[in-house]
Amino acid sequence: MPSASRTSKHRTYTIQEKRKALVLALNIGTEPAADFLNYPRRTVQDWIRQSDAIFDFKGAQTSKSLKGQGRKEVVPFAHGLLTFMKDMRRDEEPLCTTMMLEYIKTNHRCWFNNYVTGKKSIVSADNAIMRLLQRFSKRLLNTRNKTAADLETTWVKFAIEFWGKYGSRLTPSTIYNVDETATYFDTPPKHIGRKGVATAPPSSLFCTGKKLPILFIMKGKPGGTIEMDELPNYLQVQGHIYCVQENGWMDSRKVITREANATVCPLPANSTDVCQPLDVGVMGPLKNTASVVVNRLSEKRLISIKRTIRAWALIDSECVVGSFEKATPRYPVVEV
Repeated sequence: MPSASRTSKHRTYTIQEKRKALVLALNIGTEPAADFLNYPRRTVQDWIRQSDAIFDFKGAQTSKSLKGQGRKEVVPFAHGLLTFMKDMRRDEEPLCTTMMLEYIKTNHRCWFNNYVTGKKSIVSADNAIMRLLQRFSKRLLNTRNKTAADLETTWVKFAIEFWGKYGSRLTPSTIYNVDETATYFDTPPKHIGRKGVATAPPSSLFCTGKKLPILFIMKGKPGGTIEMDELPNYLQVQGHIYCVQENGWMDSRKVITREANATVCPLPANSTDVCQPLDVGVMGPLKNTASVVVNRLSEKRLISIKRTIRAWALIDSECVVGSFEKATPRYPVVEV
């Protein structure tokens, strides 16, 4: 009886092995290095073509790929759209795909035009974009929802772990919380997302109740009219910071541990409603306080900043302290 043929297992290599092979190939040549290491020559040649990416890779040395090989996100502004959806729900506003589509048409018109171009008809284009938004909502929002019981369990567990790990060596004055939310200058925050361009102000708090300055991120072209003509006229008080980015969101991060000598404590996934102090008791009053109607776009942006600063000033220290105590209670009480 003929034996079944055995398929050879594809060999994989770590980033560390690839870098060592590249250094050796640089010193003695590609073929001698491949023979010495007993690696396929074609494999080493492929690594040489990717040498810049391999040496620039910032991940773990034991990783066997450069990452980024997975499915690409169809919606390039997924972060902004997801935050818009969360803001709508946090403000207890009805959320449907029509409102998501209105957000896209207002803030990402070029992408929308490119997406519907080439569709058979207007009806076909509308059906395609609606199905895309429904899949997006189901994949990134609905499937992340937790039951009230699960949220309470996560909240209690996080509070116990946080204070057990940091309570003995951190004082309230050394505990910060940072969050990012959107404000829209065409409409009051009570109806956020109907129209207008967003500013995304990341806000920071001390556990003691002290508020840090706001970083306002204006949607626009860096070096353009907004940055050159409008930013100098904004309120340069209380240390607030202003910048311009094309997507209007925080789109990069710095190594906080190294640059600020800080310990980053990540929040549990899909539980910011109960574990994020700014979400728990600050963002709601902040948006409810800010409301104004203006005309010109430049005025709208400036008024949006002014009303956010005024609302930020009205948040008292008791509200901040209460948010921390509610999000991460030192002694959580669970009703049974």
